[in-house]
Amino acid sequence: MLTSIGLAAARRALASAPPSRLALTSSSAGACRAIVHVSRAFSASAWARLASAATAKKVTAAKTKTAKPKPKAKTTKATKATKATKATKTSVTKAKKKAPVKKAVLKKKKPVVRKKKPVLKKKKVVKKTTKKAKKMTPEQKGRAELRELKEMALLKGPKMLAPNSWAVYVAQHVTGGDGQLTLVERIKTAKADYEALSAAEKESLAATGRANQVTNQQRRQAWIESLPYEAIYMANRARRQLARKLKKGRVYLLHDERLPKRANGPCSLFIKSRYRELSDSGSGQDIFRTAATEWNALSDADKKPFQDMAAAQSRKSNEEFTLARVAGEAYWQAQKSPAGGVSSGDASP
Repeated sequence: MLTSIGLAAARRALASAPPSRLALTSSSAGACRAIVHVSRAFSASAWARLASAATAKKVTAAKTKTAKPKPKAKTTKATKATKATKATKTSVTKAKKKAPVKKAVLKKKKPVVRKKKPVLKKKKVVKKTTKKAKKMTPEQKGRAELRELKEMALLKGPKMLAPNSWAVYVAQHVTGGDGQLTLVERIKTAKADYEALSAAEKESLAATGRANQVTNQQRRQAWIESLPYEAIYMANRARRQLARKLKKGRVYLLHDERLPKRANGPCSLFIKSRYRELSDSGSGQDIFRTAATEWNALSDADKKPFQDMAAAQSRKSNEEFTLARVAGEAYWQAQKSPAGGVSSGDASP
C-alpha cells in the first residue's frame, strides 16, 4: 500500500498530466486500474479547484487595480495601532456588555433633624439723653429757694371763717356784686355802711366772729393732726426761715403737742420748782424776780441737781429734734414724687 506521501505525489502527477498520456497499455491497465479510479475522482476535484483558483486570482487582480496603494512602514504601524485600539475597544465593549452584579445597598436612615429653638433677639437699650441742667444765677437760686420754703411751710391750711365783726360784714355784703363796681369801690361802700350800723348790729357781728374763731381753732387743730408730726416740724422750720429772709417781725407757728420740746436750763427748772410756793407773793413778774434771786444765792452743790437734770433733758431733746428733722426731710422728698401730695385748704392758718 502506498503511504500518504506517495498518494499525494501520484495525485499531483495525475492532475498535471494531460488526458492523452493517461492511455496506458493493456499490460499496465490492470495494474493501474485502482490508481486510475482514484485519479479520476482526484482529477475531477483538482480541475474544479484549478478553475475556482483562476477566477479568484482574476477577482483579486481587479481589486488590486482599483485599491489605493498601501503606505509603507508608517501605515503598517498605524494599522497595527488601529488594530490595537479596535482590540481594546472591543474588549471595553465586551466589558461594558457584561453588566456588573449590583449589590443590594442598604439605604441609610436620615438623621432626625431637631428644630432649633428660636433665639430671642435682645432689645436694644436706647440710652436716654439727659439734658444738662443750666447753671442758675444767684437770683434764680434765691427765688427757687423761696418757692420751696413756702411749699414746705404749709401756708395754705383749712378754709377759715371770718374771725371778727368787720370780716363777717364784708363776707356777707362784698362777696357778691353786680359787676359794675370794682372790688375797691365795693369795699369803700361796705366800710361806709358798716360805720352806719348800730351798736347792737355790730355786737351781733362780733359774736358771730368769736364763734367763728372757735370753729377756726378746731378746724386748724384737726388739719394739723391729719398730717404727720415731721411735716409740722418742717413747716415751722420753713416759717422761721421765711421770716428771716423776708424780714418779718412775727412768725406764726403751728402748735402741735407731738413736736419735740426744747430742754429747760437749770435756772428755769429751779423757777418751776419754786413757782407753786411763790404763787401767793404777787404777779408773775414778781415770782420770776424772787426765784431768780434765790437761784443766784445758791451754792454750786445746790445747783448741781438742776444742772444734771437740764443736761439730761438737753440730750433727749437733741435726739428727738434730730429724728424729727431726718423724718421731715424724707417726708418732703417723698412729696416731690408724682404720687405724693399734701392736703391743704384755700386760706392761711
